[in-house]
Amino acid sequence: MLKKRLVAVLILREGQVVQSVRFKHTNVIHYDPVHAVEAFNKWAVDEIAMINVTREASSREDFAQAVVKISRHCFVPLTVGGWIADEDYAQTLLRSGADKLVLNTALADHAFAALRPPVHCRVHGRKARAAERDCVCGPRPA
Repeated sequence: MLKKRLVAVLILREGQVVQSVRFKHTNVIHYDPVHAVEAFNKWAVDEIAMINVTREASSREDFAQAVVKISRHCFVPLTVGGWIADEDYAQTLLRSGADKLVLNTALADHAFAALRPPVHCRVHGRKARAAERDCVCGPRPA
């Protein structure tokens, strides 16, 4: 019999936990993501996904620091995503405590590169990559 898994998702914008509708209309629901992770630990979730939806790419370093803080309190696999566009940042997140990466836009922008395993899969293993293939290859709509 298959076990149902409970995966909690933290959506972070500018370091704050937000509730969103299609990542556009966001309402701050907590100012410290560590408290949300502590609650998820009490609920016995099977995995935590953390997504950076901040609008500026300059938020990448702050998000990596948040991953470091959260990974100290997280006792389940931690999947992170958002603004992962290059190999160096992917390695930074994995070294910060992430177990897996979410690569949605990176796969959409480089669809042909998705056919061969990226460098981080060869270095860190194939299970370090989580991808959502809900995109249409071709020009992106405006």
